[in-house]
Amino acid sequence: MNNSSLYKKYKDFKVLLVYPNIQMCEMMPYSMGLLTALLRREGFQVGLFDSTFYVDKLNEQYISYHDYVQEFDWKEKGRIFKR
Repeated sequence: MNNSSLYKKYKDFKVLLVYPNIQMCEMMPYSMGLLTALLRREGFQVGLFDSTFYVDKLNEQYISYHDYVQEFDWKEKGRIFKR
Protein backbone atom coordinates (compact mmCIF):
# COMPACT_ATOMS: atom_id res chain seq x y z
CA MET A 1 0.00 0.00 0.00
CA ASN A 2 1.31 3.44 -0.93
CA ASN A 3 1.84 5.69 2.14
CA SER A 4 1.22 8.84 0.12
CA SER A 5 -2.41 7.81 -0.38
CA LEU A 6 -2.92 7.72 3.41
CA TYR A 7 -2.17 11.40 3.88
CA LYS A 8 -4.47 14.14 2.70
CA LYS A 9 -3.24 17.22 0.90
CA TYR A 10 -4.19 20.75 1.99
CA LYS A 11 -6.29 21.12 -1.17
CA ASP A 12 -8.49 18.30 0.16
CA PHE A 13 -9.53 20.38 3.17
CA LYS A 14 -12.36 22.90 3.13
CA VAL A 15 -12.28 25.68 5.73
CA LEU A 16 -15.27 27.90 6.49
CA LEU A 17 -14.50 31.08 8.42
CA VAL A 18 -17.50 32.58 10.19
CA TYR A 19 -17.55 36.30 11.03
CA PRO A 20 -20.43 36.85 13.51
CA ASN A 21 -20.08 40.69 13.58
CA ILE A 22 -21.22 40.97 17.19
CA GLN A 23 -20.25 44.67 17.28
CA MET A 24 -22.48 45.42 14.25
CA CYS A 25 -19.57 47.13 12.51
CA GLU A 26 -19.82 47.69 8.75
CA MET A 27 -16.15 46.78 8.14
CA MET A 28 -14.74 43.30 8.55
CA PRO A 29 -11.49 43.07 10.53
CA TYR A 30 -8.27 42.96 8.53
CA SER A 31 -7.37 39.69 10.23
CA MET A 32 -10.21 37.82 8.48
CA GLY A 33 -8.86 38.73 5.06
CA LEU A 34 -5.30 37.98 6.10
CA LEU A 35 -6.19 34.55 7.48
CA THR A 36 -8.18 33.75 4.33
CA ALA A 37 -5.25 34.74 2.10
CA LEU A 38 -2.72 32.74 4.13
CA LEU A 39 -4.84 29.59 4.09
CA ARG A 40 -5.48 29.88 0.35
CA ARG A 41 -1.78 30.43 -0.31
CA GLU A 42 -1.06 27.14 1.46
CA GLY A 43 -3.63 25.36 -0.73
CA PHE A 44 -6.70 25.12 1.50
CA GLN A 45 -10.17 25.68 0.04
CA VAL A 46 -11.52 28.62 2.04
CA GLY A 47 -15.00 30.10 2.31
CA LEU A 48 -16.24 33.00 4.41
CA PHE A 49 -19.67 33.50 5.95
CA ASP A 50 -20.13 37.16 6.89
CA SER A 51 -23.23 37.71 9.01
CA THR A 52 -23.07 41.51 8.70
CA PHE A 53 -26.11 41.70 6.42
CA TYR A 54 -27.81 38.54 7.64
CA VAL A 55 -31.19 39.60 8.98
CA ASP A 56 -32.83 37.53 11.68
CA LYS A 57 -35.20 38.15 14.61
CA LEU A 58 -32.42 39.63 16.76
CA ASN A 59 -31.26 42.33 14.37
CA GLU A 60 -34.36 43.07 12.28
CA GLN A 61 -35.07 46.15 14.43
CA TYR A 62 -31.77 47.73 13.31
CA ILE A 63 -33.24 49.05 10.07
CA SER A 64 -31.19 52.24 10.23
CA TYR A 65 -27.99 50.18 10.33
CA HIS A 66 -28.79 48.63 6.97
CA ASP A 67 -29.72 52.01 5.47
CA TYR A 68 -26.34 53.74 5.79
CA VAL A 69 -24.20 50.83 4.55
CA GLN A 70 -24.17 51.04 0.77
CA GLU A 71 -23.10 48.48 -1.79
CA PHE A 72 -19.72 49.09 -3.36
CA ASP A 73 -18.46 47.79 -6.68
CA TRP A 74 -14.71 47.88 -7.31
CA LYS A 75 -15.31 47.57 -11.07
CA GLU A 76 -16.94 51.02 -11.02
CA LYS A 77 -13.65 52.36 -9.67
CA GLY A 78 -11.65 50.63 -12.40
CA ARG A 79 -10.25 47.92 -10.11
CA ILE A 80 -10.44 44.26 -11.08
CA PHE A 81 -8.96 41.68 -8.74
CA LYS A 82 -7.62 38.34 -9.92
CA ARG A 83 -7.46 35.17 -7.88
